Amino acid sequence: MSYSVLRTLKKEDDKVVSKKFVRHLVVGEDLFAVAHTQKLLAQFPQETSLLVEKKFETKDILPKGASTLRGEANIAAIKELYPESVTTEYDRVARFIKEGKFKKFGGRSKPETLLWGENFYIDPKIDIKLDGLFPFINEENLYEKLPAIEEKIKAIHKIQSADLVENAQWAVECHSGVTYECEHLYFSKGPAEFLNFISNKAALSNEFIEWCEATQTPATLFHHWTFSKPVMDRTDTIFLPYSYTHEWGHAVVEFVALSDGSQEARMTSFIEPEQTSEEELSKKIRLYKRNLEKICPEASKFSKDEYLALVATSVNAKNDDAGFQKFMHELKNLIFIGEQGASLKDSSDVSHLMRGLKIYAEN
Repeated sequence: MSYSVLRTLKKEDDKVVSKKFVRHLVVGEDLFAVAHTQKLLAQFPQETSLLVEKKFETKDILPKGASTLRGEANIAAIKELYPESVTTEYDRVARFIKEGKFKKFGGRSKPETLLWGENFYIDPKIDIKLDGLFPFINEENLYEKLPAIEEKIKAIHKIQSADLVENAQWAVECHSGVTYECEHLYFSKGPAEFLNFISNKAALSNEFIEWCEATQTPATLFHHWTFSKPVMDRTDTIFLPYSYTHEWGHAVVEFVALSDGSQEARMTSFIEPEQTSEEELSKKIRLYKRNLEKICPEASKFSKDEYLALVATSVNAKNDDAGFQKFMHELKNLIFIGEQGASLKDSSDVSHLMRGLKIYAEN
């Protein structure tokens, strides 16, 4: 056995194993994890914690890529729940690039093959003022004001505490050796990721396990490219093919005007797990930028800044709320929150950002 292996084992042995109780534990590092934490803090200021993998900046929790507030159900829901937040409504369906020209979906020209998740972005979008709904995103040093715990999850256990005061129902075991037992668990990483962490799957029904497995998705790549001056005069959602000879899917892009007069191209792309290596992602970004520059020649000239994020999962446009309700008795004190949440009280066709907003309103 090598010295490095012995050293690793010793490091594992040196961990201090301990337990801590948190009445309300929120898991995740996105907008809705923070929003639910803020809501809980207003009611239980001494009994709420937010568990994150690492420290984040406010820009990291904001919605990324092309807008997901689109589609009949989502637009109707935002107008019903938060009409005051709506700033702009568009009526143009997305365009795709073919033979160097912008083509309308639904016309005579046919786009390259649409892959998983891309069809959702064809419908017109709607813009909202997000900080009107979540004022905390304008706060300075937001992270420092949160009761955040920086830990990497090793496993999640379903438990039943004998302590009537603490009444722990879930245990979140972390690689540091600390286990956080909680009475209420709010999970924003989605059912598939929850199932990956669950240790005692025998405590769950086969039907629930199958339901979670059915929510598995590709990863999502987001790329924000900022330009010192506007380089594109279109507000459409644009489908930019990676290839015209292979079924490699599209980069879905929107150009957004920023308050300082600059412009940002916000891109969403879905990535299969075997293509998420650093080398593969770099290749994907280079290809995307090269194809974008063909329709936007000044992109490189006025390039100012870039932001890149890879999320291990994607958001499904279809959600089986009715199916989830069958398993609620198995999941006492567990709430799936955020865009991948499955805790809506009634079956609904809302998805993506609107799903997170609706779950936030109901809980």
